[in-house]
Amino acid sequence: MPSIFGPEDIAALIAAFPPPLPTKDQPSLVRSTSGDKLLDSRHVQQQFRSLLESENQRIKLSDLPGRLGVKDYTWLLDDELVHYSKNRSSIVPQSEIKKITEDLRERVKTEFVLLERFSSSATISYDSLYVLARPLRLITGASERHQMYAGSEALVAETDEKIKQAASGAEVEKVDLTALLPDLPSPVLLELAKRALGGADGQVVQESAGSKVAFIPATYEKLSQDKQAAEFDARAKDLLTLLETDGFYEGPSGEYSEGDQAQMWCAERYPDTSFVKVLVGDKRVVILKPSLDLALEEMKMSAAEVVKNDSAMKHRTLDTTVQEALIEKSNNSPLAELILRAEYKKQIERALQDSIQQRERSSFEQLLQTRVLAPLQLYIVGTESIKDPDLRQRIDDRVADHFRKDVLETFDQDIRERGLLKQDNRRAKDLDRTLKSRDLAKTLVELNASILAFAKKQKISQPGQGQVAGVKRAHLDQKAQAISKMTRPSDLLQNVIWILLACKSDGLFMSSGKDTSRMIKQYRLVGDGEIASKLEGWRDLLKKDECGDGEMREMRETAVTAVDDIDWEDAD
Repeated sequence: MPSIFGPEDIAALIAAFPPPLPTKDQPSLVRSTSGDKLLDSRHVQQQFRSLLESENQRIKLSDLPGRLGVKDYTWLLDDELVHYSKNRSSIVPQSEIKKITEDLRERVKTEFVLLERFSSSATISYDSLYVLARPLRLITGASERHQMYAGSEALVAETDEKIKQAASGAEVEKVDLTALLPDLPSPVLLELAKRALGGADGQVVQESAGSKVAFIPATYEKLSQDKQAAEFDARAKDLLTLLETDGFYEGPSGEYSEGDQAQMWCAERYPDTSFVKVLVGDKRVVILKPSLDLALEEMKMSAAEVVKNDSAMKHRTLDTTVQEALIEKSNNSPLAELILRAEYKKQIERALQDSIQQRERSSFEQLLQTRVLAPLQLYIVGTESIKDPDLRQRIDDRVADHFRKDVLETFDQDIRERGLLKQDNRRAKDLDRTLKSRDLAKTLVELNASILAFAKKQKISQPGQGQVAGVKRAHLDQKAQAISKMTRPSDLLQNVIWILLACKSDGLFMSSGKDTSRMIKQYRLVGDGEIASKLEGWRDLLKKDECGDGEMREMRETAVTAVDDIDWEDAD
């Protein structure tokens, strides 16, 4: 009788109605590699186990379908005999598993084996090795699963005894178990020490980021705490001393530091005091506020003194030279050095700049009064005292021209060379406008009005009577010295007339050579008749070119005597 179902029909039925996958308790049929046959799972499983027990080489998972004749082999892998290679691409045969197990058991007799490292050297998966190592003593103290160690029971017992012996007799000293048992891995030593010394009066701790294991007796802990407290108090007392002597300390910070204790003691001794806390670089600094306030005030005053003594005005910033001077003036105070490193340095810089600006304002005011205002006032007084209208007008023009071309120009150059306008742009602009407008002043009165307007805008007062007298005295002294070096008789006579007129009036004088006779007439009106006659005689000799050394010497003596006879106290 012919078959009802052909091979193709059977294959189609198998594909349409696949049997369930077999389990340990429930065998089943499995499809062949070709897919057209069904095989008994028990037979296939027996064949697989035989392969594991007889094979000497590792079995690639990709070879199993061909070697067992089944299409799906995954159900076979749930077997206690299945152990994978490191990369899980092969199955390690039983013959090799036996060798690996024997090697592991031999090594754990004398050392604690790190399973992860052993897994790599044996090229077996960690999970498979873990199954093989379960009968051994596993140290699970490490936080990571792959840092697990295996050891024999005998080795563990021997190590426990060594740990107990190392810690025996420890009462007041900490025991460095790592140093005494250097061959033990830290995780193993920590775990076994905790167990071995669990009943001891003390505790096992990990130190130095887990690389060191130590046993600390309870008595040592108490002594250590007492010692730390004593050291804490000693450091706090040192900081208190610094607060009282230097006014500050650079100290630790934390929840409660030695510095906090020092502040508490200081507050108890000085109830009205307070503290300032600042960061200097990366350090926390505590300063007594009264000491800080006093030091700041003294350093600001010292900054003003440094500016006062710096005649050349070289130091316009808080440079190294100025800082060294401030520290020296503070008697090398540590607090002064700290202030120059802290945020308070800005206050000293401002004080320095204020002092510089004040000095520049004062210097500018003094120069304007002594170089411009007072001389101009003196020349105006002298000019107005001239009786001859034509002579007065010519002297007026000459004085105005002298101040436009010489006095104001020299004054401007001098103050700029001294840097007196660097800090005051507004004053510099006002002065520039005044200098530009000087040529527009056609008369001495107009020039004087322009200069007085500038002074008023700068809030610079007119020089006082004593200051004007001082300028006049300095001018006459300078003239008296200058005529001693004059060699031209005409120049000498002209200057002598100016000196003599100044000595007989409240002003100063200047004139041209062609006005010598008119100036002598003016002197005759206000001065000594005998001296006026001498002036006329010297003039006549000059005209005849007969003025010799004797006459010139007499001119000088006359002028110097007149200056010496002035009662400057009455002038002031």
